[in-house]
Amino acid sequence: MTSSQVAAYHEAYGPELLRLWRDSLRGLAGYRAGWFHGRVTLLVSESHPPALRAVQEAGWRQTVSDLTVHEIPGEHHELLRAPYVDRISRFRTG
Repeated sequence: MTSSQVAAYHEAYGPELLRLWRDSLRGLAGYRAGWFHGRVTLLVSESHPPALRAVQEAGWRQTVSDLTVHEIPGEHHELLRAPYVDRISRFRTG
């Protein structure tokens, strides 16, 4: 992420988002996922670079037995806002 992108996020979401990222990365640093025997649906933003998407999918495939990936429109942090959230809700199960 470039410094201008960080500045844009800070402007749009405030310092809380940056603190959330920092704290999340600290928590993830030592975490190792176990194997999940079940179905997982991964929703990937179409704005993700293909190389990043490939790495993320490979990581998921190492930990789940049944992975389905769907590319959806919108930028990652927009996906839970209208109009994108309606598309995500279609994938909800249970």
